[in-house]
Amino acid sequence: MRVNTIDRLERWHPEVVTLSAMIDHVQRRVWDRERSRLGLAEDDVDVTRHPVLARLGEPTVGVMLLPADPLAAVLDFDDGSLALIPERLTGRISNGVSFLNTVEMTGQYLLRVARNQHDEPARAVVGFARHGGVVAGVGTMGSYQPIGEKYGIYRLSAFAGAIRAALRTQEALLANPRVSSRLPAGPFELVVVAPAANRTLLGGYADGWEPVEQSFDPPLCTTSHPVVRLEIDAFPTDNTGLTELLTRAMSRVVNLFGTSQPLYLDRTGTNTAVTDTY
Repeated sequence: MRVNTIDRLERWHPEVVTLSAMIDHVQRRVWDRERSRLGLAEDDVDVTRHPVLARLGEPTVGVMLLPADPLAAVLDFDDGSLALIPERLTGRISNGVSFLNTVEMTGQYLLRVARNQHDEPARAVVGFARHGGVVAGVGTMGSYQPIGEKYGIYRLSAFAGAIRAALRTQEALLANPRVSSRLPAGPFELVVVAPAANRTLLGGYADGWEPVEQSFDPPLCTTSHPVVRLEIDAFPTDNTGLTELLTRAMSRVVNLFGTSQPLYLDRTGTNTAVTDTY
């Protein structure tokens, strides 16, 4: 009798079965094809192909949550849908771009966007797609170029702000009865891209860390297509779970800059998770 892969895993490694049964190779291929279609493949980042992130003048941070079936058109956009998207970004990023002051809608996306003028590129964007997954992005405020310096600097806090906005929007969607009846709570893939990060330093740390300008050997991105991915079996339903997920995502973001130091954790206390103010 033929024994399939799950049977073998259950016999030899029972602790792996739940994860493997929910997120298998077939599911990963589905996500891989969607990332490639949107210009977010790990070896071919081109956000000009993404219908939302392309709205940013100079996209520095892009975040996307892909549901199990990115081809499904399960959600309707109506008057109640807009309330599920936050009107503001929170944390340090709000010092540069806070209020998402315009609403934009397409056949596939409902968005809140920060723009100075309607004919200018977006400064930040948060919204969701028909398939029930969320997208968020930050434009020029995600990085800066010190005068006279060789390297640009990426703000780690911009990643935190964009990922937090995406996770909270996804939470709001799944908590809405009209949405939850059509959209499963998992699995999801969290994708974070930093399209302009190659040959830039990482700065904008949480409190208590030596500033990048004073560092002898600051974190440097040497990846031409900076992408990190995180698989989520079931989306968290409480603030503790969301914070843990944000912290785990940030632990992968710093890897893009060649470090595993928890620069996203406030060192002035005993914090083991990203704070709401960062």
